[in-house]
Amino acid sequence: MLIEITCLLIIFIIAFLLTFILVPFSKKIGSKYGIFDSLNSRKVKKIKLVRIGGLAIFLGFFLSLLGFIFFQYISSFFIIEYRVLFVLVGLSLCFFLIGIYDDVLSLSPFKRLFLSFILACFAWNLGIDLNNIDISFLNLGFENIIFPNYLSLILTLIWLVGVTNAINWIDGLDGLASGCTGIMLSTFGIIAIQNNDYEYALISFALAGSSFAFLNFNFKPAKILMGDGGTYFIGFTLAFLSLLVSKNNQNILDFRVPLLTLFYPLVDMLRVIIVRFVKKKSLIYPDSNHLHHLLIRNNFSETSTVFILYGITICSSCLLLFIIF
Repeated sequence: MLIEITCLLIIFIIAFLLTFILVPFSKKIGSKYGIFDSLNSRKVKKIKLVRIGGLAIFLGFFLSLLGFIFFQYISSFFIIEYRVLFVLVGLSLCFFLIGIYDDVLSLSPFKRLFLSFILACFAWNLGIDLNNIDISFLNLGFENIIFPNYLSLILTLIWLVGVTNAINWIDGLDGLASGCTGIMLSTFGIIAIQNNDYEYALISFALAGSSFAFLNFNFKPAKILMGDGGTYFIGFTLAFLSLLVSKNNQNILDFRVPLLTLFYPLVDMLRVIIVRFVKKKSLIYPDSNHLHHLLIRNNFSETSTVFILYGITICSSCLLLFIIF
């Protein structure tokens, strides 16, 4: 296991360094072509920033994986399932393109949602699904729930698209999304190592490295924004990993893993949807009623709010690790 962990640490460092190097180039491209975030009343930040930082995150992640696959081919550090890597990279690239298109040219929330559901259908067809859930921890007298195909499809689509958008929704303060997702990805990586699922650990730590590298440029005061390209890419990857890392050898999913790891964005999204529904507002158009907005309205500073939400993410992840180890 020492060799495997060393390789994962190296891939984390490589992804970190590549992203760190690429962020300034993304900023230059955005400045040259005028790709800035729009300013409106619901935005906490009131200055224009380049919004294609997700380009550096994606390239840093992708190039680090490409380098690993090359050296893995000639050295065989450990056994990995390449199909998982190819499926993830292909689908996450599509989600990234949806987001980056919106960053550059603008895409309506409805169209983004529609395209996301189409891609989620492909993911379900390729075996990324919710079909057998372990609920033995609830002590209900039965250990798991098996869903018929049609219900599995519906739940999988809701989960993949929901988590992707939940990450997009928390990207409202400097450093919030990049820091929280780095913590979540690291948690999935640790669980994947415990389960000997090294391809999942590889993906988790590579993207965690990219997220933490981006945090250096995104923490208050931010020099660049992740944009929808970054949040859609990271959000889908988290949704994808949450279904794979949580499954045992019998393909039964321990739902505590995704629920606790993604606790903060899931609670934030659920709360916002309920409030919008009660107030008869659109469920897909943005507002200023997220948890980070509420904390700021209650006189917490932007930095304090970010650290509070980091703390919630760390606590829920540590609780999960305490339960399963």
